[in-house]
Amino acid sequence: LYYYNLSLKYATEINSLQYISIAEVAIGKILNKLNQNKKAIAKCLKGYNNAEKIGAISVKKDACDCLYNAYKVTKNDKLALYFFEKSINFKDSLKSGETSNKMMIMEFQHRQLLDSISHVRKDHVVETKHKEEVQKQERQRNIIIISLCFIVLIALGLWNRLNYTRKSKIALKIEKDLSDELLLNILPEEIAQELKQKGFV
Repeated sequence: LYYYNLSLKYATEINSLQYISIAEVAIGKILNKLNQNKKAIAKCLKGYNNAEKIGAISVKKDACDCLYNAYKVTKNDKLALYFFEKSINFKDSLKSGETSNKMMIMEFQHRQLLDSISHVRKDHVVETKHKEEVQKQERQRNIIIISLCFIVLIALGLWNRLNYTRKSKIALKIEKDLSDELLLNILPEEIAQELKQKGFV
């Protein structure tokens, strides 16, 4: 009781209706236990009125519980029933508030889940496009490599063919030179030339 009175004093100094109402209701509950029911009713009513000003449902429910107990002890059944019913109504309001909060949290989580799914889908699309692009580049690279290999093979074939032709020409020239030399060794130059040109002398 001492510390709640101290709390009420400081709450009044800072002019906080919420803390004032909480302290008044708490003091009323303690006075109920001390069988000072009239004082308890006065305190709880003040706490209820202050809580009403700021719309603190949980504090109003506590104040109604306090008033219900105080009026019950003083045999004022009508007011006890009135505050008991109000307490139940506030309790239902708190439960519906909690339910709506839970629903809001569930809705928020649902939205988060949808956003994360959408994000995953976008990432998947981007990744698929990236893979397709990489595969396309790899195909192009492979085509270029195969084309280059083919060109190299053709170039090697042509080079071999040219080399063979060149060697053949050289070999033919050597054979021709040998036959010419042999012909000149056997026959005079004019007859050898005529034989080469006409095929007969």
